[in-house]
Amino acid sequence: MNKTNKIRKLISLWLPVLFWCWLIYFLSSIPNLRIEALGFWDFIFRKFAHIGEYAILVLFLFRAFRGRLYFWPGFLSFVYASTDELHQLFVPTRGPSLVDMLIDTSGAAIMLIVIKISEKNSKKVVEKNEQLRKS
Repeated sequence: MNKTNKIRKLISLWLPVLFWCWLIYFLSSIPNLRIEALGFWDFIFRKFAHIGEYAILVLFLFRAFRGRLYFWPGFLSFVYASTDELHQLFVPTRGPSLVDMLIDTSGAAIMLIVIKISEKNSKKVVEKNEQLRKS
């Protein structure tokens, strides 16, 4: 692979990660990001949004690490969740929340579990197909 292709490959792997981190940063920079008319459901929606944001982040990180590692995508998601909560110290009407950081991290962990299960299942399918071909 020549240098240009390596650079393109690197960009295609890491650009989604950088974009997603920027999106999380942008959303956490918005003061009063609430829909008051929804009441309690606004709270539920926001917590599920935390889970989804970090599940997608860990998926992009897992892809960027080319699916070889589980530790680094999980760890980097945790670090980004922590720094995002610290960032909210400087956003009017927002503040850091240990609970939100734990919810973010759980979203990342859930996605890592889903990835692991899907890898196991796909290996079983491949093995089954190979057995069928041999018989």
